Amino acid sequence: LFNGYNFFGLAMYILNMVISFIFQVITAYVVITLLKTVMGNQKGRTILAVILWFVIINAVSMLGGLFTTHLASGLDNEGEIMLTQESGLSSTVFLGDFLHVLFQPAIYLPTMLLCIAGSVAGYLLTVWMMEKKLSV
Repeated sequence: LFNGYNFFGLAMYILNMVISFIFQVITAYVVITLLKTVMGNQKGRTILAVILWFVIINAVSMLGGLFTTHLASGLDNEGEIMLTQESGLSSTVFLGDFLHVLFQPAIYLPTMLLCIAGSVAGYLLTVWMMEKKLSV
């Protein structure tokens, strides 16, 4: 059940969660800096920042899920596990098969790459806005 392959997949899952958390924090900084630059000290900036942060996080998550769904469609294990965009998990799922899909290392790669690219872009954007646009 827990062989080296599943442990590697578990490590990828944990790494994906850490990178996703870092992306969410950097996105929050980007949104706060962007709205401070655009809106100054106007009222309603905080609620707009939360809404914008939520929209960005969900958009990246849905985009990563779309890529993962296309990647996971090739993981069909003799008809027992079928991952499709419309139906999710269908048919009979055994614990070993579920762990095989859950800890599939490649399944986390699209979302992880999107989060890494978004984190780097967000960091660079925040640094640029802090240097050029905000007065301290």
